[in-house]
Amino acid sequence: MGSRGRLAGLIVLFGASLAEGSELKARLLGPQLSPLPAQGAIVWSDTELPVVVEAGSAVSVQLSGKFTQPGSSLLWKNRVIPLGIDRRFTFKVPLTGVTTEVRLRAVDSRGQVENLPFSLSLPEWGRVKLPARPRVASIVAALGFTSLGYAQTRSEAYSGVFLTGKLAYRHELQANRWDLALSAFGNLVPLMSSRGDGVVARVVGANFRVGYLVPGISDPWRLGLMVGGYYTTMLVTRKAFGYTNIVGPQIFPTILRRFRNGHGMAAYFKFSPISDGTSLLALGNREIATGLSYSIPQASDESLEMSLDLADLRLISGAGGATAVASTSVTAGVGYRW
Repeated sequence: MGSRGRLAGLIVLFGASLAEGSELKARLLGPQLSPLPAQGAIVWSDTELPVVVEAGSAVSVQLSGKFTQPGSSLLWKNRVIPLGIDRRFTFKVPLTGVTTEVRLRAVDSRGQVENLPFSLSLPEWGRVKLPARPRVASIVAALGFTSLGYAQTRSEAYSGVFLTGKLAYRHELQANRWDLALSAFGNLVPLMSSRGDGVVARVVGANFRVGYLVPGISDPWRLGLMVGGYYTTMLVTRKAFGYTNIVGPQIFPTILRRFRNGHGMAAYFKFSPISDGTSLLALGNREIATGLSYSIPQASDESLEMSLDLADLRLISGAGGATAVASTSVTAGVGYRW
């Protein structure tokens, strides 16, 4: 693909003079402050760029050009920059200070990645009135089908199929480093039950997690580690069986892989030592879960998400460990993130 990082440090954006009420212009420059109509696989459309201050949004510049590397995709922040039929592109870059570091990536058909970093420099930054930075948050609503199997000491084994709902909220606490996640789920509509006496057993639960994105992991991979708390309970007809009010801490590592078309695949593993109030937190009393998800970008930074989740819960409770519980579930779902 050519030498790596061939754009490194070669693009510098200098603001023109800024007077009260006048338009701030910027010039696109390269090595030795020379004009930069072309560099490597990118041919830039303009060397004179306006700096835009949008009320309630951001200070930004609009970059446009032509990406001439056949068979490759151009990405910024793990999202594919759309290319026209003639491979022309336009995208907006928010400015964050006197110098804003930007890194594009060229990904070829074999998945090989070439980093293309550059800087945007605006010496007059101190004279620009900055709008407040919007909070970065997302919500996912999903529906799926769950197959539940349950066994308990001195109770008839139970199995059922349900329509399951899930609602999740994520808030970025620090860009590309820390975030907060909340989620709730529940078996909404019973579709099939192994019991002929009208007994239906539903599972509901909630998660609270704080996550950290591990530094030093090269694109297109991301590795995260989340910790938090977990709650679940069963809602059973006539309280015929089931566990209630189970709580515990959890550890939740995740891994994400982005593809050159902007799609993403993620996997997670969860371990939660649990207690129902009559048993101590112990490795034997636990829930283990794992899952896969695949996301497809939609308009306006939204995405369609497909997921598969598996969970296995084991609990021994009561006086002298008189009651043993085993619960397994498999859920396949589709959700939308906005």
